[in-house]
Amino acid sequence: MVEGATSEHQMVWSTSPAMQQVFADYLVPASVQYAEEDINFDGKPDIIMFSASVQSNVPIHGVQALLQFHYSFKSNVKLDMYSFAYFSANSVAPGGVLSVDGELLLSQRTPITDRKYNDIYNTKMLTSDTPTTQQAVQ
Repeated sequence: MVEGATSEHQMVWSTSPAMQQVFADYLVPASVQYAEEDINFDGKPDIIMFSASVQSNVPIHGVQALLQFHYSFKSNVKLDMYSFAYFSANSVAPGGVLSVDGELLLSQRTPITDRKYNDIYNTKMLTSDTPTTQQAVQ
């Protein structure tokens, strides 16, 4: 979601048809680029670069983003799971660029059973094929 100076200036971009239907009056076209980089050549992305830009004649004062990720471990531990990364930034002065740098960390609360497949977290939390927002955001 991209925000202008007032609540009437909210703009939304989403890959979810359910979200697009709910926010149809606020949709704005966006240019989105995504890339992965595997620095240590272990076959898993170490850096994920995401860039989105919208063209608007409204000054931008805030940005909110919710990105869904799918993790899969297949060696000693077999695990598939979905997770979110969320960030929000607001400013009294309008801006043209926002850069966010962070780390996605897996915080393990209970042991994962060795060599047994675990799919308890392998459910999309935000699906793109559900007809309503309440069903899309579980």
